[in-house]
Amino acid sequence: RPLPNGSGLILQPAGKLHLEGEETLSGNYTVEGAKQPLTGYVWTRVSDGIGVTYVAISAPDTAAGVQDVVQKLSQETVLEQP
Repeated sequence: RPLPNGSGLILQPAGKLHLEGEETLSGNYTVEGAKQPLTGYVWTRVSDGIGVTYVAISAPDTAAGVQDVVQKLSQETVLEQP
């Protein structure tokens, strides 16, 4: 379903979500409401009942690099109970 981000942009799913391993879901999104073409990427990781979601919006020509940064950031994030 669409994800509004509060600034007038709406992320629309651009296909199915992908399960990556046991803890991670990711998906590509189109971005509506922007003056220039943008693409979106959502990466969610859940471990032991704690989760984090990263939402990245970028120009299409930088999307692959942005996805790499989000994946590295997610992998370096420690999820632990408080």
